[in-house]
Amino acid sequence: MLDLNINDLRKQALIRFSLKPEGHVFTVHRLGAGSELELSRLSREANKLILKLEQQPNDKELSEIFTKINKLDEDRLVVKASVFDDGGDGSLSLALAKELSDDELTKIVQAVEAGQNITAPEEVKVEDDATS
Repeated sequence: MLDLNINDLRKQALIRFSLKPEGHVFTVHRLGAGSELELSRLSREANKLILKLEQQPNDKELSEIFTKINKLDEDRLVVKASVFDDGGDGSLSLALAKELSDDELTKIVQAVEAGQNITAPEEVKVEDDATS
């Protein structure tokens, strides 16, 4: 019998960002199919609202459209943040997701899965030899 544990698919990484410059350990995993579908749905809804903007709505309609667009952006951010489990209430995951572009998020997930460090190497200081 095959014994599988989903935790084997999820890896941890120390990620530094503006809220936690010293870093925080996140459990990182790819978006699931349900999350991908939700992102597609949110994009379709946003496209519909953009089409409504092109129809030159009145002020009240314009306000409603922008409110809906902001809500869709917030929902998209929550889905994006679900890639990171901060081990708490999710506030750190959300803060991290706010700072990342979609490409940066993908790069982090790929690096974590591959076990690669994607930070820039620290500069190697060359000491001058005073006796030469």
